[in-house]
Amino acid sequence: MTGRAQKLRPSSFMILKCPYCHIQRQKEFASRTIRRWGFYRRKSDGQILVRYRCFRCGKSFSAATSSPLYSQKKRTYNRRVVRLMTAGVSQRKAAKLLRLNAKTVIRKFRFAGALAREENRRWNLQFPLSEKVQFDDMETFEHTKLKPISITLAVEEESRRILGIECSSMPAKGGLAHLSRKKYGPRVDGRSPARVKMFEGLKELVNPFATFTSDSNPHYPKDLRRVFPKATHKTVKGGRGPGGIEEAEI
Repeated sequence: MTGRAQKLRPSSFMILKCPYCHIQRQKEFASRTIRRWGFYRRKSDGQILVRYRCFRCGKSFSAATSSPLYSQKKRTYNRRVVRLMTAGVSQRKAAKLLRLNAKTVIRKFRFAGALAREENRRWNLQFPLSEKVQFDDMETFEHTKLKPISITLAVEEESRRILGIECSSMPAKGGLAHLSRKKYGPRVDGRSPARVKMFEGLKELVNPFATFTSDSNPHYPKDLRRVFPKATHKTVKGGRGPGGIEEAEI
């Protein structure tokens, strides 16, 4: 065994658990549960990792097996892609700057989004269940205004913590509706399923009897009632009309 590999030998007993059969290594029977099974050099960054073998299921693994970066060949580009995308650089320009395929940049960006969503969920679980929530749909577009999309967002009323967010496609409205159908065909309206999906994700963060506040969109009460039937829904009129709050039990 080389000198570099010797540095990876643990100085004390390590608590290991097989990611496949979930057996935990026992100190008294370490040689019959999980034991060291050589090492290997990871191609993506050249790091040397110790390999272990589980004698219950016969499979080998390492510390990288349970990592979200497992099987990524270009993990060193993850942070660089995020920095460029958050700085307003387009996906095509980021691919040129990093000398990557555009599909690789898209995968890296989606991977970073999934990690950020999970990190936000774990962070929100540290707080008590929210009692007052505000939600609304924000409209934007992708590539052209003929392809509008809706961003459904829910935040806690007092702290403004982001509790949930979902994106969905929607058909164009007004004078752009005819042009959109003519050039791209009928566009699926996924706003209602996206709202229901967002409310489903709020179950572990929001009190079932919480108060939800939104504008007077007629589709909101039905979608909210499917997930939070015991909640209270307050509607606030938009800025174009007179102010006021209408309260209704749903």
